[in-house]
Amino acid sequence: MPVFTDNKGCRVELEIKNPLGAETQAVFLAQNTQNKKLVVIKRLPCVSSREGSLAMKITGFKYQFLASSLGVLTGKVGTTTERWLLMPFFQHGDLVEYINTRGGEVPLSICMQIWKQVAIALQALHEKGCLHRDVKLENIYVFRFEDGEIHVVLGDFGGATDEEKVPEDGEHLGTGDFLPPVRNFNPMKDTWEEKHDIFGLSMVMLALFTNHPIHDTDLGCRYYFNGIYRSHIKKSAKEFFTALSTTFEEKQKMNLGEIKPGIQEILFKMLNLDGGAYTASQIIADLEELESDP
Repeated sequence: MPVFTDNKGCRVELEIKNPLGAETQAVFLAQNTQNKKLVVIKRLPCVSSREGSLAMKITGFKYQFLASSLGVLTGKVGTTTERWLLMPFFQHGDLVEYINTRGGEVPLSICMQIWKQVAIALQALHEKGCLHRDVKLENIYVFRFEDGEIHVVLGDFGGATDEEKVPEDGEHLGTGDFLPPVRNFNPMKDTWEEKHDIFGLSMVMLALFTNHPIHDTDLGCRYYFNGIYRSHIKKSAKEFFTALSTTFEEKQKMNLGEIKPGIQEILFKMLNLDGGAYTASQIIADLEELESDP
């Protein structure tokens, strides 16, 4: 493993524990040998001189639902220099683990709390002119869960940017099943905008509402959106979700066509890339209106 130094050139002593997720992504659990705290480190892609700069910018954010990075480290192995994102470790894991450890059953009240909290996190990012560019279940961490209440935080800003732009050569962004259908958005060629973060959150909510991790290949965005999205997105929310629910057959534990109309309408606006800008602030306002009208 590399010898790590911080942005002041001071050595950071980390004991690597084990890889997290796919080893090829170079994400590891580590322990700071000085204060004994567990942290997560992730190798940043070396695609430009801006690498890691936004992660440092987000380090200074102090928002309740953002897992601010702890900094960006420089790691050296021989003559090779890499940048590593230093992130907090959350012992309760991410939303995939949360779903799986509860047998796939996520109460509606918990879904609604997660929805609003991640929307608040995106609102904070977008108001600073930043885009996350990889909103998914694995990047939302459970900070606390007790007495029917949950506190989640949006993290992993390794792919974040502070400008709407076309990705640079060699820059891999997003996760397929949380991105719009290819005909509507190509993550390697098209300009990233706030609405693509919003779309990622809508896919997170679909996973939670159907109580099924959406990264499973047979339930991914490409699987059911390529036909249904194009044929039904210009129709009503009710028609869209009724059609969508048929693709889940026996696998879904909540019928998307029968959930509360107000929930359908908000999700529909988040999914509809052609329906005009629908911001995180508007989502929060609509969710609060839904809360006041049970």
